[in-house]
Amino acid sequence: MKDLLLLLLQIIAGVCLIGFILSVVGILWGKPMYLKGAEVPADWRAAVSFLVAAAIFGGIVYLWDRKKKSAQ
Repeated sequence: MKDLLLLLLQIIAGVCLIGFILSVVGILWGKPMYLKGAEVPADWRAAVSFLVAAAIFGGIVYLWDRKKKSAQ
């Protein structure tokens, strides 16, 4: 069950990182980018919030996985 939760958190972190990249590209090119048919917001607040969310979820996964490996 914990492995499933870690996988889910990794997926969320990856999608947030992709959202950050698409948001920055949209800002720089001046065109809206799309992810699975949904427009990614092209403003700096959204880009920073995607990056912060990806860092938080990625950090949780990293620390939880590190703790699990050291216990073995």
